[in-house]
Amino acid sequence: MKVVEFDDRMVSEVNSDDAEFESDVRLGAALSFYLRHRLTLGQAAEMGALSQYEFIRFLNRCGVASLDYPSADLEREARA
Repeated sequence: MKVVEFDDRMVSEVNSDDAEFESDVRLGAALSFYLRHRLTLGQAAEMGALSQYEFIRFLNRCGVASLDYPSADLEREARA
C-alpha cells in the first residue's frame, strides 16, 4: 500500500472531513489515470472505491465518456 500525505490545512481548505477528502483524492486520481489510459475502467473504479456502474455514473457526472472507442474502430464496426 502506498500512502500520500497531505497537510491538515489542505483538508480544511477544501472544507472536507477526512473521509470525504480521501474519497475525493481517490476519485481524482482514478479519473486522472483513467483519462490517461493508465488504468482500465475496472481498475479505476477499484481505485476510486466504487463499483464499475458507480464509476461510470461518476464519469458521466464529470462529462467524461465512459467508453473510449477509437473512431476508426467504430466506423469499421458500423460498416460490418
